[in-house]
Amino acid sequence: MSLFRAFPIKERFNLEFRAEAFNVTNTPVWGSPLNNFSNASFGRVLNIANTPRQLQMPLKLSF
Repeated sequence: MSLFRAFPIKERFNLEFRAEAFNVTNTPVWGSPLNNFSNASFGRVLNIANTPRQLQMPLKLSF
């Protein structure tokens, strides 16, 4: 998800602000369960296959 906003500065300059979010809902994608019978944690899912929510807010000056 992203939001943009451009701000004109004088005639030749333009400032652009962006707010970008990756994995906005912060929904986990679970990894595979452990499949070693001799492990006490057999059948448990101990890891997540995707990254957590990330936000970035860049500025761009064009001239």
